[in-house]
Amino acid sequence: MILQKNCLTPEIYTYLRNAVGWSNYSNAQVIEALKKECFDIVAYQNEQAVGMARVIGDGIYYMLVDVVVHPSAWHQGIGSAIIKEVISEIRSRLKPEGRCSLLLVSVQGKESFYRQFGFKEIPDVTSGQGMQLKLWHIEE
Repeated sequence: MILQKNCLTPEIYTYLRNAVGWSNYSNAQVIEALKKECFDIVAYQNEQAVGMARVIGDGIYYMLVDVVVHPSAWHQGIGSAIIKEVISEIRSRLKPEGRCSLLLVSVQGKESFYRQFGFKEIPDVTSGQGMQLKLWHIEE
């Protein structure tokens, strides 16, 4: 397996989301989103993309999104390698005495996967319940 940074294309993005049954976004949205991310990590096996993760953020707060491993590559350590690389990259961006938060919304039932890297469920003693608002374009 090879990990590469900042090589995610709209085609790979759509392919991997489709592989796990996630709905996709328009190609225009994906192109714009990839331009605005902080960085991405793509995992390759035999020159085929088998996993990805994207990170968005401002240096204080980062959001880990679109963590996907192709079902044909599950249970091979690919997801773990991607998450470790994400954490390493963010740590490398911190200045001395700096700190940040790395947030994510886990697929239900996958929380234990993220716990092994130190992620904690919200709410906790310092944070309230995570929340989400989904918006769709409405013709006026």
